[in-house]
Amino acid sequence: MKYKEILRVMAKNSDKEFGFQFFSERTENLKSGNELAEYHAYVPKGGIMAKFKEDATIPGVPILNILKEEWDSIAYLSMNDKKICQRAAYGSDMEILDDEIFQENKYEKMLEESFTAFRTGREIIVEDLDETLASDLINGLKKVRGEKYYDKK
Repeated sequence: MKYKEILRVMAKNSDKEFGFQFFSERTENLKSGNELAEYHAYVPKGGIMAKFKEDATIPGVPILNILKEEWDSIAYLSMNDKKICQRAAYGSDMEILDDEIFQENKYEKMLEESFTAFRTGREIIVEDLDETLASDLINGLKKVRGEKYYDKK
């Protein structure tokens, strides 16, 4: 999995706290093993800055920067103290532990592709709209806007 999937999950679940822990310096130097660093990092609910639980005096760092620059050094990530992905050892791939959290409905996927296309100036090809896709898009929109929005009409 890629760090962008974590960012998507964090954006969808901004009302939750995310935690993570790095591999130890020794593990990184040896390029193998699974010894963890002493500090635990977290991103508070609704936040974008990662902080250390054990030392609040250290200023926060944007989570995007950490994920981009230190992705291979992160041992696991958790959401509300429940691990959602982890590496078996340093150098191994990050494995998803809870598939449901990482599932992306068709509406969300279409939005993400549209934003990416807009930002990069690319054209996107939209698959033929059938009943299933139309239903998935409407259900995704309902989740984003809320059911009450549609109950009024």
